[in-house]
Amino acid sequence: MIILLDFDDTLSEYTVFYKQYTQVLGGILRKSFGGEQEVWAHSAQLMLVAIEADYMSRFLHNPLAGYCAWLKHSRHLAAQILFEGAEMEAPANAVQYLKRAHAKALSQCSALFAGMEVAIHRLADAGIALYTASGNESRHLHAALQNTSLLNCFQRLYGPDLIDCAKEGPEYYTLICKDLHISPNMALVVDNAPEALGWAAEAGLNTLHIHLLNHLPLPDGCKLDTTITHPNDLLQALQSYTAVVTDEKVLKLHRSDASG
Repeated sequence: MIILLDFDDTLSEYTVFYKQYTQVLGGILRKSFGGEQEVWAHSAQLMLVAIEADYMSRFLHNPLAGYCAWLKHSRHLAAQILFEGAEMEAPANAVQYLKRAHAKALSQCSALFAGMEVAIHRLADAGIALYTASGNESRHLHAALQNTSLLNCFQRLYGPDLIDCAKEGPEYYTLICKDLHISPNMALVVDNAPEALGWAAEAGLNTLHIHLLNHLPLPDGCKLDTTITHPNDLLQALQSYTAVVTDEKVLKLHRSDASG
């Protein structure tokens, strides 16, 4: 069984993680260039918003628009916005500096949902092959998991950079399966976003909705009886899928309660 797990709001709480990130990055930049940590942190928040908007303008409904080329562009854009926002002159090596500072800041943050660390270790100990399937690039994911015990639980950290395809359509999942040399029906996608699960299903993968932001209502169209609402339920939910070998090369996943 191959499991593809999202990161933001699936493994880790997005708003908490990036609040930590902007504060830590602000401290790193203050130490290097002076100024106030809060000013740098606010500039980092503006940078994240601008990068997201630039990403969406390029990739919304167009996942194959050249993610790797955009990633290079985004680093220059991030450096420009960050230093302008702090009213500081950017050094000649601003892009390379920010790349290192970004990784350092990520590695000092952690906002895993309560119980998630134990749940992922249980899955790995059960022999389940775990991969990420995130909208974040692979280096981002590697750094973001440094301050947890989960890094070695994953066999590969899939982000758009590894397949040159944004996580904005079924093509993303098709290309991951192609890279893994598996049939789509061999994989199960765990994600908080119904839209992403829809893309995965369209690409032929199995899907499992997870909703750990319990202070928020379930997304439209999602049902409580088919949604995981606590990490402790992950292993039990995955055990409801049984691997059935249909021939020597194709492995299908079937829910045990639907197989009779």
